[in-house]
Amino acid sequence: MASRSTAVDLTAGFYGESLGIRVSRLALRASQAVWPALAVRAAVRLFSTPLPLKWLHRAAWPQDWRIERWPFERAGLTLYASAAAEGAPVALLVHGWGGQARQLLPLAESLAQHGWQPVVLELPAHGRSAGSTSNLPQFARAIEYVAGRLQARDGLVRLLAGR
Repeated sequence: MASRSTAVDLTAGFYGESLGIRVSRLALRASQAVWPALAVRAAVRLFSTPLPLKWLHRAAWPQDWRIERWPFERAGLTLYASAAAEGAPVALLVHGWGGQARQLLPLAESLAQHGWQPVVLELPAHGRSAGSTSNLPQFARAIEYVAGRLQARDGLVRLLAGR
């Protein structure tokens, strides 16, 4: 009979084998004993820095897409919009933690071919967007902010998709 593993068991097994995670865990444990405030600051920084690091995913974007950069909080947002689908209903596409906009390009191109205007949002500290740290509440605020600005400019955002 096959054993059932939970997501926690699988991730603990994966990360438990990583030398980097073991060293980080040891350093945090040691700093907690010596200087607890430093340990907390280091842990917050570690957990709010998306991995893999954003500079690893800075691939070129197709020429027929409009790229906009918007300031947001103490970071920034990068948006990619299909120039070919201007005036169509807006579909806002959002990547997940540690992701980047380029991974949504095939879906965005398909939506453009089917009559949508895809707008791909790159969240703070990811891809080409400004910032080095972020968190999930900031993601939610960024999505709400972008949807509001797009609605004011292009009309109602009719589709929101994430990956």
